[in-house]
Amino acid sequence: MKKLILLSILALSIFKASSQDSVPVIKEVQDYLFKDFTQGTVRKKTGELLQVLLNYNTLTEEMIFEKDGQKLAMAQLEDIDAVYINDKVFVPVGKVFYEKATNTPSALYIEHKNDIVPPGKNMGYGTTQSGSIKTITNLSGTHRLYSLDVPMDYKFTNRTTYWLNNGAGYIPLKNMHAVLSAFPSQSAAIKAFVKTNKISFAKDEDVIKLILFCN
Repeated sequence: MKKLILLSILALSIFKASSQDSVPVIKEVQDYLFKDFTQGTVRKKTGELLQVLLNYNTLTEEMIFEKDGQKLAMAQLEDIDAVYINDKVFVPVGKVFYEKATNTPSALYIEHKNDIVPPGKNMGYGTTQSGSIKTITNLSGTHRLYSLDVPMDYKFTNRTTYWLNNGAGYIPLKNMHAVLSAFPSQSAAIKAFVKTNKISFAKDEDVIKLILFCN
């Protein structure tokens, strides 16, 4: 089975996509952050606003838009200031997008990411097995969109990463120790807040609540 090669330009050439051969269809991969494509807004650095159907692919970490029934990956991210989908704000960071989860002096950003894990492979949180992944889906490369299908015995693993940015760059927040290091003067209060509210780093809403408290 062949995948359709998609290559398109939308609104001053900020979008493009490509594709290649797939593996046999056995199970459809649920690789999007949102259940459905939703009317969203792309704000360019020039101030221009573009309205388009959008979703975020957590496997390729690409912003995907629908045009004329085709799903294409957004390109030329250096020209984009922000993307708005539902009540979420996404900003380009290098070749991927981070969700800006708090509007605070030290802001929380979420890198939404999933990996495909081969059967018999045990991957811990925060690790990747990109070599094995490439043999199945060939997800490497830039601005590609795949309608992925993998065998039933393959599974997803969550590799979401939290980042803190106070204007001086992105700092990874892998655990509670990283949060305490970022806000050393509030150490005791943070520990008490975490205990009282049973904060878990496995839940986006808990980490957002924590960073709001720290600010």
